[in-house]
Amino acid sequence: SAADVATAVRRALAEATSWYDHDWQLIHEPPQGAVHHMALDQVLLEEVAAGRRSPTLRVWEWAEPAVVIGSFQSVRNEVDPDGADRHRIAVVRRISGGGAMFIEPGNTITYSIYAPASLVEGLSFQEYYAFLDDWVLRGLTGVGIKAWYQPLNDIVSAEGKIGGAAQKRLSGGAVLHHVTMSYDIDADKMVQV
Repeated sequence: SAADVATAVRRALAEATSWYDHDWQLIHEPPQGAVHHMALDQVLLEEVAAGRRSPTLRVWEWAEPAVVIGSFQSVRNEVDPDGADRHRIAVVRRISGGGAMFIEPGNTITYSIYAPASLVEGLSFQEYYAFLDDWVLRGLTGVGIKAWYQPLNDIVSAEGKIGGAAQKRLSGGAVLHHVTMSYDIDADKMVQV
């Protein structure tokens, strides 16, 4: 009934936390390979879910070019194996959904947020994409880049898509939200791969 839904929403909002309720950690390592990054995403998410780690923001740098595909995508449908071999592009799968990303060192900014589920409690799936990207949009505005959130998971500007987000939520109580923002893609190579 409507009363039950209203009660559930009030309960969820009462359990929600804010960014300021947590002691955030920052990880920014030297460039790493694609497999290392995918493994870190899984381990850090599981550690936050288990309560063994504080919520964390990790900024990635890439040591090699890669195509990173979503957990539900078909490699055959997303990647040309000859193009990947010819350009020495690693192909890896991430634990989150979403679309394939073409990455080369020096042309992207990638970050992951590992947060307790309480941070997005009471928000719909679409709402918490927007919520977890809001700080980046404000940061881009602060450096003179007019960008906005476009549902479901894109950061765009007047020139087109800048970045895409993907998420994984564990039943154990944590959410992974990661974004890759591209600023200098070799479009010809991307199409070949």
